[in-house]
Amino acid sequence: MEKKYIKYIVIAIIGIVSFGSLIYFNYYILPYLDPPKSEDSSTNSIPYFYGVRVPEVYNITLIIDYSGLKTNEIHQNITLTNGLTTVYHALISRCVVDIAFYGPQIYVKGINGIGEGWIYKVNGFSPSFACNFYNLKNNDFIIWKHV
Repeated sequence: MEKKYIKYIVIAIIGIVSFGSLIYFNYYILPYLDPPKSEDSSTNSIPYFYGVRVPEVYNITLIIDYSGLKTNEIHQNITLTNGLTTVYHALISRCVVDIAFYGPQIYVKGINGIGEGWIYKVNGFSPSFACNFYNLKNNDFIIWKHV
């Protein structure tokens, strides 16, 4: 009867290790892998920009739309260097930002004292991932809007 209990304990340990590995991979490794490149460049979708940063970007425009709570801000000709070239880096270069971490992702809770309810768009497109994973290119146009 003792072998029966050992068998269940081994199965439980294998299950726990497998589940833990799955969680670890999904939250800490998967976001940094490059997705497969699409050969069809005619689609109007924005690819995921996980993990690969360019050394510097120039002429970034950042607009903070407070939706009437404050006067909107426009920051033009922003240059980002040293590989710190995400939407998040553009935002913190010009604003005081309150954030929360969800695994490796950053959630913007507040900008310049205005609390939760912020969304961002780059060149008119609203990405489906965190601002610290969206790498900018030269001449990008960012809008942060309070909703």
